Amino acid sequence: MGVTQTDSSRRPCLGAGMANLISEFGTEKGSADDEWFFGTPYEHPERFLNSSPFLYVKSAKTPTLILQGEADPVDPIGQSQELTAG
Repeated sequence: MGVTQTDSSRRPCLGAGMANLISEFGTEKGSADDEWFFGTPYEHPERFLNSSPFLYVKSAKTPTLILQGEADPVDPIGQSQELTAG
């Protein structure tokens, strides 16, 4: 999530925000991409944790629009809700 790393975006917009890659792994439909990049959270939790935007969201200064489908099976709505809770 770029808005946690820089404030250069003027009007950032996220499509189906991902906050916590560990919890997303267990709730998303199909985790093959995550396994390819990181393994599994059971084997390498630090890889998932260190790549999770919720660790850095407190640094975001730019208001961000998050678009999320209520029935999205790939990135569940809880992921976007976690981003807005901070």
